Amino acid sequence: MKVLHRMTIGLLALVLVLSTIAIRTPEAAQAAAIIQVDTVAEIQVALQQAVPGDIILVAPGTYELTTASTVGIRPAYYYSGANGTAAEPITLQSANPAIPAILKGGAISSPGYTLYLTGDYWNVNNITVTHGQKGIVLDNANHVHLNGVTVRHVGQEGIHIRDGSSYAIIENSIVDETGATGNAADKGFAEGIYIGSDRSVWDVNEGLPGSSVGPGQGYDRAVLHTIVRNNVIGPAVAAEMLDIKEGTSHTLIEDNLFLGAGIAGVGFNFADSYIDVKGVNVTIRNNIGYRQNNTGITADIAEVNRTSSSPWCPANETSNQSLGDTSDGNTYTSNQFFAGHPPVAWDRQAPSVPGGLTATAASSSAISLTWSASSDNVGVAGYRIYRNGVQFATTNTTSYTDTGLSSSTSYTYTVQAYDAFNNVSASSVPSSATTLSSGGGGGTSSLKIQYEDGDGAAGNNAIKPFLKIVNTGATAIPLSELTVRYYFKREAAVAQNLTIDYAVIGKTHITGSFYTMGSPTATADAYLELGFLAAAGSVAALGDTGVIKVRINNSNWSNFNEANDYSYAPSMTSFADHDKITLYHNGNLVWGTQP
Repeated sequence: MKVLHRMTIGLLALVLVLSTIAIRTPEAAQAAAIIQVDTVAEIQVALQQAVPGDIILVAPGTYELTTASTVGIRPAYYYSGANGTAAEPITLQSANPAIPAILKGGAISSPGYTLYLTGDYWNVNNITVTHGQKGIVLDNANHVHLNGVTVRHVGQEGIHIRDGSSYAIIENSIVDETGATGNAADKGFAEGIYIGSDRSVWDVNEGLPGSSVGPGQGYDRAVLHTIVRNNVIGPAVAAEMLDIKEGTSHTLIEDNLFLGAGIAGVGFNFADSYIDVKGVNVTIRNNIGYRQNNTGITADIAEVNRTSSSPWCPANETSNQSLGDTSDGNTYTSNQFFAGHPPVAWDRQAPSVPGGLTATAASSSAISLTWSASSDNVGVAGYRIYRNGVQFATTNTTSYTDTGLSSSTSYTYTVQAYDAFNNVSASSVPSSATTLSSGGGGGTSSLKIQYEDGDGAAGNNAIKPFLKIVNTGATAIPLSELTVRYYFKREAAVAQNLTIDYAVIGKTHITGSFYTMGSPTATADAYLELGFLAAAGSVAALGDTGVIKVRINNSNWSNFNEANDYSYAPSMTSFADHDKITLYHNGNLVWGTQP
């Protein structure tokens, strides 16, 4: 990359007045560059002229714009509609991450987005955004990564991902002081992070009788695959820390710290929880929240029924059950919420790295892990455990037994420590172990799997196994002691998503995780593992579970080729025994043959 020379301030001002951007020479018009900027005008021109691969480095300082421009029909201070690419994203970051540059908008009581992006593939790193009515807004901007940003002291919401903006990642960031005008109207719209749009402003409602949405003013409701990870949200966030709207899907909220002082309470648009969930397929896990004695917080996570007749949310697109019912695909695991304050007023120091990690095979389906304790300036809250690079468990002790594994298979583990503020240590030195060659003990041979192909199509974007667990014995078996594995071959290097479409025993009582096989074969490199909560009950003697209808999709909705999948059997159009789906009782293989 070459370094572009900055224009003089006077010439840049003239360029802005004429609305013509020309800091590149014609022969370099499409060449990516490292662009060093240290004035308001230079930042604005660099943003608007950016091409794939550009790195815009903002020198330390505060850059204030008091007058918003009209971008389309939206008011914005710093803005860009340029597109990067997957291979060459556009990057906006502080030249010195230790001294973040500050982008400052105008009055917090007047309309205006301080940083407004409407293009794809952007990285925004170590930038502070402040003032303006809204902090950072993404409209129709896909694959935007906000890392290490700080958004504070804005009139309404801190970060808003909306209008069809999918695959956004917000991590290692801070959002606080939203609704800073103090008036009731602003506090009601002062979420820390707002994902999607309220149904009342969807584009499908434009021009309908009774609708306030005029032509061209509505928003695309489909905001998909948002990740919010390892952020500190609050204090002084007046509405919810996160509002996940109807029309959104496959949102992941993990490893965040919520500080509840300042949530305004039910008098301000029902801002009475850390998180409102109105979307589907939402995963919320490993978060920590402190109410800081704020009695306005009456729920930690609230699912909200937003279904109604057309043109609002169809029932199959929005959460419509109470908290704890995951029939909409929403799951909540390993979150911790406390009434009081964190152990200290503020902490950004990570624990030390866990030492001495040792993995030891305990059986054909289990590996035991031990490690030495980490230290922290405040205290270690727990440990995150990774298998083959993917986090699958947490614990607050220095040992863990990983169960439900394949026999004669090697697994590699690492451990990270975290504290009450979700500061996370570096990973431990990896340790590997290979499970024993065969199981034994604790199982039963009276169980088997029956299968039916659910859709008869081997090349579409869904894998649909229909399953039953059958008990041929004389004793009922608790389903919580059982796990099932369905093996397949991935055609795309993307994550998979699970939907339980139907289950006689109750969809909400079934859990599911995807794993990469340590020793892939020609017909299997991954598997879905299903488990069961205690509320699922038992499979009765001489009985079965009834049908369980499962659907697997790639996160990018690409097609599968099931013809080369180990567990796929298109000829099985009605339920029959199928030994290429495996069943485990207390971690021991009791039915089927592993690939």
